[in-house]
Amino acid sequence: MTAEGRTPPDPQELIVVEGDVGEEDLEFPGYLLASVGTRGAIPGHKLEYQLRWTELNLYAVTDGTGRYVLQVVGRSIAYHRAGGPCNRGVEMRVKDIPEAVYHDLEACQQRNCKPEELGDLPVNTRVRVERNRSSADECPNVDGVVAALWKPRSRLISGLDELAKDLLTEAAIKDSAFLRVTRKRRVL
Repeated sequence: MTAEGRTPPDPQELIVVEGDVGEEDLEFPGYLLASVGTRGAIPGHKLEYQLRWTELNLYAVTDGTGRYVLQVVGRSIAYHRAGGPCNRGVEMRVKDIPEAVYHDLEACQQRNCKPEELGDLPVNTRVRVERNRSSADECPNVDGVVAALWKPRSRLISGLDELAKDLLTEAAIKDSAFLRVTRKRRVL
């Protein structure tokens, strides 16, 4: 166990966390410490799974600095009618949708959008395909991770959402430095 309370893996890996379009990727020695996401079944919903979800990945940097990298990925498998009311995604012809993505895409279910199934559309038909979004924050320590996860809910209330709490709890299993932010004690 390190001074930061970590149990480092062996051997060390070189990690590359992709930034969003036009942003830098981060490359560092480290390992995936914790990963959580919101993708899952929606009981009673006609789709077996969600069209959009969030993933949080927390990496420990193993260069002796005690730093972490928090990656937030917004994923989507939705596509829309081009010129439709949703106005989301990147417009492209059906035949130009990358093969790796094509079979995973699902039509938007908004009442005024609802495009036809991709396989039923002529190949030159234009649709709007949502893209995944990614950001990465370099955090100097555990408090930096908590600060990066902190979400303002309104002008009066802010805090950690359930996904952020799940990430911190999972991180505490492997890195004892996170125990102090997952457990609070009040002395009476």
